[in-house]
Amino acid sequence: YPDSWRDYGSLEIKADDAGVYWINSTAGTIRHCPLSGCPDGGATYVVRNLTGAVNLTLGPGFVYYTTATAIYKVAKP
Repeated sequence: YPDSWRDYGSLEIKADDAGVYWINSTAGTIRHCPLSGCPDGGATYVVRNLTGAVNLTLGPGFVYYTTATAIYKVAKP
């Protein structure tokens, strides 16, 4: 895992058997690292260019999140 979640601007963190996912509200992203740790190149981007993402939820094969106006579903990496 990253030495400091603050480096990733985490707002909300969730985990499942595939890894750890978090919303970075500062960067407007959702990122992922496997349970074994982040790769040398850093966490994987699941979604970029977000504004106001909250309510991160994990389901089989998908990551869900909401904004003030919509609910979104994206495939897990």
